[in-house]
Amino acid sequence: MSSAGWRTRAPPPIRAVRCETLQKADGLIAHELAHQWFGDLVTCKDWANLWLNEGFATYFETLWEEHQYGADEAAYSLWQNRNSWMNNQRLYPVPMVNRNFKDATEYAGNIYGKGGWVLHMLRQQLGDAEFYRAMKHYLETNRGQNVVTADLVKAIEQATATNVDQFFDQWVYGAGAPRFKVGYTYDEAARQVKLTVEQTQKVEDRVGLFRVPVEMEITTAAGRKNFPITVAQAKDTFTFAVDGPPLMVLFDKANKVLKSLEFNKPPKEWIYQLRNAATVPGRADAAKALGEMRHDEEVVTALGQAALKDGFWGIRAEALRALGHIGGPSAQKQILAALANEKPWVRQVAVEQMGSFKDDPSVATRLETIFREDKAYRVRTAALASLAQQKPANAVELLRAAVGIDSPDDRLRIAALRALGTLGDDRGVPVLVEWSATGKPFPVRLAAITSLGQLDRKNKSITERLLAYMAEPYRAVRFATITALGQRGDAEAVAPLEALLKSGELSERQEQVARGVLERLKQPPVAPAEKK
Repeated sequence: MSSAGWRTRAPPPIRAVRCETLQKADGLIAHELAHQWFGDLVTCKDWANLWLNEGFATYFETLWEEHQYGADEAAYSLWQNRNSWMNNQRLYPVPMVNRNFKDATEYAGNIYGKGGWVLHMLRQQLGDAEFYRAMKHYLETNRGQNVVTADLVKAIEQATATNVDQFFDQWVYGAGAPRFKVGYTYDEAARQVKLTVEQTQKVEDRVGLFRVPVEMEITTAAGRKNFPITVAQAKDTFTFAVDGPPLMVLFDKANKVLKSLEFNKPPKEWIYQLRNAATVPGRADAAKALGEMRHDEEVVTALGQAALKDGFWGIRAEALRALGHIGGPSAQKQILAALANEKPWVRQVAVEQMGSFKDDPSVATRLETIFREDKAYRVRTAALASLAQQKPANAVELLRAAVGIDSPDDRLRIAALRALGTLGDDRGVPVLVEWSATGKPFPVRLAAITSLGQLDRKNKSITERLLAYMAEPYRAVRFATITALGQRGDAEAVAPLEALLKSGELSERQEQVARGVLERLKQPPVAPAEKK
């Protein structure tokens, strides 16, 4: 945990070598070290400005990643974080500087995730030299003091002579981010590309239209050309002189803007982008788009090639996810070829896709072999999850045995307990009850409790056990229990849930979930359809 002047951590960040994880402990260390400046030397005045501590520490994880592992690693992390935040409908309409909360952690995804992204965009707009000069000035002029966002704005303007009011108004005090819909046409006679950009986000409350600089890249047979533009209206149109028909058109080519992007292109251009875009975000966007294009063997072949040959592991992983989404025998063949990849995080993604394979009885046997023989825990846990989806005859026995295997952070045990819920075989109940009990490690208990919500739903003793867990003082346990009770659909949970809501002990997010569960539990049971 973080306190002004010192940091403490639980054991899980100390990872075994065999984990071969990309959730590196040094990212966490970089985050906590950054707090010595952003959180200790200078700290936020109130919870509404908590992003000044956590947004900075989050972005310094990215800066360390860029320094230590290279620009591609940092770019891929930003791309993943962008997609995750843009898909979170609960966080999207809430500004980063926000005083309307019950629990300061309710909107952590804004102060951490969006906070880091805002600093990344600020660095891109100011340039490295001006950005670091501004940060140095901010720390020096406010050392030993409590600050609000206005103090950061003032320091930036003093250090760089740049007015950043508009930037902070839309990204920090405002809410949301632009949702772009982009398309283009090519005029052969004029040798011009006409680009149309629409902002499709719903403009309401604190979400407005965004004014952002965007770097375009257009590739023709003659080479690549960059075109800087500024998007500001609900609909903008731009015209670019080019040397010939475009082979590839990139909007925000280096992913410098927090956004979602719908860019309608034919499969041929997406394939070209997957193979030729210079940046990781450009190729990752292409893989994701191609994953929506079924019944096209050329698409499957291109994704298969990327899964095996792209120079960056993240693109290989995204190509595998796209192949898994497409499905079918050809895609499955390409995924299986990736099992030999030397990177455990690529093998993990390949194994994750195998859970949805169809019409291949050998898949379960192969997954069992992977679980027993792969050297990386992340791959072995993925194999357990996919085995539960495949549902072989020996799945219960295999998963119960896996629960008994010790591993760092209980990774195998947790994966096996979760897989028992996915499997849906009531024979898994006794082991889930055992590991849900008070005194077991919290992550293990949470996995077991969650899976209990999915099994033997007419068993009243399971409901009674879960209701007993609701009396515990641990929020994580209560939250998992509320979710499990909702899955079970047992009306006996209504009165205890109502009492818990009245107690005021739940966070805002937990209240929302509990009220949703209550609403479902109060619905009259649906009568089975009559047989004709």
